[in-house]
Amino acid sequence: EPHQGARTTRRGLAVTPRAKYAPTIEIEGEWDFWKLDSAVKAVKDGGIVVLPTDSCYAFVADVNSKEAVQRIYALKNIDPETKKPLSLLCHSISQ
Repeated sequence: EPHQGARTTRRGLAVTPRAKYAPTIEIEGEWDFWKLDSAVKAVKDGGIVVLPTDSCYAFVADVNSKEAVQRIYALKNIDPETKKPLSLLCHSISQ
């Protein structure tokens, strides 16, 4: 049964809202990185965070959270059955 507030993408994928609002975090200097603690917690809890890059915005999620990865596919309106790869960023190749 669909979640209240859920929407369906063009490809029939359900996107369920997880939060009532999306907080904005402003980093003003090199000592402001502690402000990202809430974003890190959201990712660890299976959420998705949107971060600006030089050219576009990036969806960030825990690669070990199948539900979060599926949500990224739905947000990008990509059918996960196509097995289209997503970008993966990590600290080192040993990760």
